[in-house]
Amino acid sequence: MHRDLRICDLRIWSGGMALALAALLSGCGNGNHKYTKPSKSTTTASVGAKTSTTIGVTPAATSSVLVYFLRDGKLAAAARSVEAPAVGRGALEQLFAGTHQSDRAASLSTALPAGAQLQSLSIRNDVATIAVNSTTMAGADASQRKLRAAQIVATATQFSTAKSVALIADGQPVSGLPTSLSRAAFEDVTPAVLLESPTPGQSVSSPARLTGTANTFEAQFMVQIVDARGRVLVDKSEMATSGNGTRGTFDVKVAFAIGTAQEGSIVVYEVSPEDGSHTQIVKVPVHLSK
Repeated sequence: MHRDLRICDLRIWSGGMALALAALLSGCGNGNHKYTKPSKSTTTASVGAKTSTTIGVTPAATSSVLVYFLRDGKLAAAARSVEAPAVGRGALEQLFAGTHQSDRAASLSTALPAGAQLQSLSIRNDVATIAVNSTTMAGADASQRKLRAAQIVATATQFSTAKSVALIADGQPVSGLPTSLSRAAFEDVTPAVLLESPTPGQSVSSPARLTGTANTFEAQFMVQIVDARGRVLVDKSEMATSGNGTRGTFDVKVAFAIGTAQEGSIVVYEVSPEDGSHTQIVKVPVHLSK
C-alpha cells in the first residue's frame, strides 16, 4: 500500500516564472507544498559566430500504483505506473482509462462504461472528494452502481491519506450510496482473499512475497504456487491479521523451487470449515523466475 500522496490538479505547460505563478495561483496543498524549480541541464553548441543553447527538463519521476478492476464480479488489483507526486489522480485516471489486453487475458474487467471520466479530486481531513461525469453512473442499476463505486473507492483509498470517499456524479451524491464511502461498504464485492501483490503478469522469484487483505474463517487462507504445466509446487496455509467477519491484512513470503523460468500462477483460496472443500478461489497469472 502506498503511504504518500500529494494531490494537486495543476497542469503545467511551461517552466520558469510561469510555473512558479501557476503553482502559487493553484493553492496546491493549502500551503503545504513549496514550489520547486525543475532541475535543468544546459548544453551549448557553437554555430558559426553564434551560440545556441538547448535546455532539457529532467524527466518526471514515476511510481507504481494499483487500480482495481473486477474478476468474477469482485474486486481485483492490477498494477500501473504513473507520474509522481500526483499518484492519486494518476491511479484514478488509469482506472477510468480501462483495462489493457493483458488485464483481460487475466480475466479482469471493468464496470465503468465507455465515456466515464474523472473530473476532479481533492483530499481534506482523510476524505477524498471525487467528482465524475454523469456517464460514469448512467444506465446502472443498484448492483452496477455499487461495482463502479467499489472500483473508484478501492483505487482512491489505497493511499493512507484517503480513508473514505465522497463520490459526486454530475454535481450530486450518487443515488443509493452513502455520502461517505470506505472499503468496508463493499465487503460483499470483495473476495475473501484479495491478493494485491503480485498482480497479473508480474515476475516473482522465491520466496514470493504476497500482500493483500483477507476475511476468512479464523483468519486462515491457503496459497498455492502452480507451474506452467499445472503442477502444484506449494500448497500451504497462511494467516491474516484478523478474520471471522473482520477483514485483516497479510504480508507473507512463500518459497518455491523451479528448474527454469516459466509462466505460472498464484492461487489463493479458503478451505470450507464444513466439508474441507476449496472455496473463494482466486487465480493470478505470474511469471515464475529463478
